[in-house]
Amino acid sequence: MTEVRFFFDFLSPYSCLALLRAEAFEREHGVRFLLRPVPLGTLLNHHEIKGAGIVPAKRAYVAADIQRVAELQGVSFPGPAVHPFMSFDALRVVVLFLEDPRCLELCRELARECWCDGADLADREVLARIIESVGLDGSDLDTRLLNRDIKRFVRTYTAEAFELGVFGVPTFALDEELFWGQDRMDSLASRIAGDLSSPKAIAAEMLARGTSLPS
Repeated sequence: MTEVRFFFDFLSPYSCLALLRAEAFEREHGVRFLLRPVPLGTLLNHHEIKGAGIVPAKRAYVAADIQRVAELQGVSFPGPAVHPFMSFDALRVVVLFLEDPRCLELCRELARECWCDGADLADREVLARIIESVGLDGSDLDTRLLNRDIKRFVRTYTAEAFELGVFGVPTFALDEELFWGQDRMDSLASRIAGDLSSPKAIAAEMLARGTSLPS
């Protein structure tokens, strides 16, 4: 089975659209997603990138684009009541259940409830309810989400994203090759199937970085 690292943040509508189709993608393409919850704001700040929310033209485009993509996926996607919102607790919830086989299902439900039903993922009572809806233990989140190890894992995944050159979410990493965006899942599928040749893409990326191909 092919393992693919999946960097995402619930704050990102495109991440959530990707999460809505992730389970079907795994089944169809023989993939196991290694979930990497990372804060989008930290990625943007690290690379000195302005988010769509502070660029009026980009904000307007994204607002329209996510509705087009959602319609193509057959989902209603009104978005959360408040955006941006603090997604740190939701990211830590993912880390809390990473070893459970239901974790991707949990991520899908967090994404769906937030972007399809308007749930507030900054509210720990809401998080507890969603956790329990997939049969997991949502008790005592006030204590469990403040655990130092949980916070450390998020920082570790963020450092991993920096090392790979991840600058936005969702990003899928197949070995060292990156596929950025929900709309690149089809390219990822083609790459896994052998319908795309990776050496040219990797060579072009390394040239752009000013580095050389490994010998």
